Amino acid sequence: MPIIVLGLVVAAALGGGVSVAANNALPGDALYGVKIGINENVQSALAISQEAQANFEIKAIERRLDEAERLSAEGRLDAEALATIEANFDAHAERVADRIADLQAKENFDAAVDVAAKFQASLEAHAAILARLSAEGGATVQGALSGVSAKVRALISTTASLHANAEARANAEANTDSADASENAGANANIDVNGTASTSGGGASGSGGVNIDIDL
Repeated sequence: MPIIVLGLVVAAALGGGVSVAANNALPGDALYGVKIGINENVQSALAISQEAQANFEIKAIERRLDEAERLSAEGRLDAEALATIEANFDAHAERVADRIADLQAKENFDAAVDVAAKFQASLEAHAAILARLSAEGGATVQGALSGVSAKVRALISTTASLHANAEARANAEANTDSADASENAGANANIDVNGTASTSGGGASGSGGVNIDIDL
């Protein structure tokens, strides 16, 4: 049974209210498995295009970081919860990078640039939040958040490189298209001028009577 159908069947069996309530669950909560195992799987299956899939993974990473921030603020960010968040974070981040690479491979450079820029901005916003939480908390909080913070900083650097590469290829593609358009316009103008000529005798028009070269 396709995952989207299975997810919808399970969500219906659980009841809509349970599925909605699960969206606010944190690692360690009873409904967290419903959140990541059913709700997010259904959302992922509904993302058809590669760009939509990349945007879903970015949202999923934002949720994992939100979870870490909320647990830290509540004093509940223990080793088990942190391991769950980091494992999911790594998996989502890898899939975003894969989607960006796929978009570039299909020469959809504008979409690759948009996804990379959105991903970078999201990571930078969360890096600032994590830094604030670490600064406000004690040694325990700083130790708990250090691993996630390090992953976010490393991923920001990687994403910046992906963004720069996608942008460079998008610009190169735009310049190539512009050059091709100019070349085609010049060729068409030369054909029109050389292909039509007037005779001086009978007032009839013909082709090939006059050859005019124009450099455009």
